[in-house]
Amino acid sequence: MNQTIRIRRRLLLGASLCLTMPGRSARPASVTLATCPLDLRGDWHGPADSAAGVIARVRQVGLAGLTLRSPAQPDGIIVQNKHGGYPSIWLHEQPAGEAWIMLNMTAPGAWCQLAYQLSHELGHCLANSWKVTAAPKPPSQWLEESLAEAFALRTLGLLAESWQADPVFAGQAGYANAIRDYRQAIVSRYRQDARSAGATDLLRWFDKERGTFIHVTGLDGIAQGVVPSILGLIEPEPVLIEEYQGMNLWPERTALPVREYLGRWRESCRAIGMPGRLPLVIADLLGLPERTAL
Repeated sequence: MNQTIRIRRRLLLGASLCLTMPGRSARPASVTLATCPLDLRGDWHGPADSAAGVIARVRQVGLAGLTLRSPAQPDGIIVQNKHGGYPSIWLHEQPAGEAWIMLNMTAPGAWCQLAYQLSHELGHCLANSWKVTAAPKPPSQWLEESLAEAFALRTLGLLAESWQADPVFAGQAGYANAIRDYRQAIVSRYRQDARSAGATDLLRWFDKERGTFIHVTGLDGIAQGVVPSILGLIEPEPVLIEEYQGMNLWPERTALPVREYLGRWRESCRAIGMPGRLPLVIADLLGLPERTAL
């Protein structure tokens, strides 16, 4: 059986996660990434109901307000805790219609870690990277990784606001500050990475790093330095996040040069009823001379 794990290397910060939902029957026409059933599996170091509440809230705030129109919506989401390894999406054969997210909860009650890991993987699901055919491939995988990580950091910010206003657990509104601190630590690290890599000037950075893209299939190296710039694009204009749904809707997926990848992405956006502004803005940031033709 050809079952693979889509691995993205990154720090496992904090600890904990979980979730459950009822079984599913025939797929209603309205089922989307935001509404499909959630299925908790694995050992979660504590009551599944507690983690289920956090996971449901993470998905809710991360996808709130987005019009989900990708033709590749999952029928359900399996979320499984594995003790060890990196968070990932398991590119499984059966059940073929469900996304399967693997997380690494390392201690009870570490809701920041849960939210961070889960939201990154949801970012990949939003980018149509949950089916068995979605193996990460260079030379454009680094861009999807940066986009998924920016989605995760935006979601953490929204989770902090939601938690403070309506805590998942009664009497724990103050935990919102822990979420903010957790998020800020990651953002600060990425900003330092960007300075060290010269990615504060993306035009020069992109020209310098062109030869390294063929080696990147996870959130490491060059992918990390771009995250602050991507986050700066999507936080002020959440509508741009909807355009993640135009990604990877062609056979080659990320196995295309960046310029061609951005062009195909924009075409896909238009095909499903979106303008395709995000790939165009990214092309402009990278200084691609062909960007006006995208």
